[in-house]
Amino acid sequence: MARELRLQGLAARQHGLASRPQLLQLGFTTREITGRAARGVWARVAPRVYDVAPASFDPWRALHAAVLSAEG
Repeated sequence: MARELRLQGLAARQHGLASRPQLLQLGFTTREITGRAARGVWARVAPRVYDVAPASFDPWRALHAAVLSAEG
């Protein structure tokens, strides 16, 4: 539950996005990340970047996804 709250805070600061390294740092496993993306809970929007708040809209989202992806 705590990691979900930390994820919500991260997503709020990053236009609804989180990178794979950030998700791993929060405690999500590779299997959990892949599973949530496969079920449509999260959407992969760039290499190593996921939309973890798909109901939100932010015009800066695409730019931020590119930045997070480049951080690799």
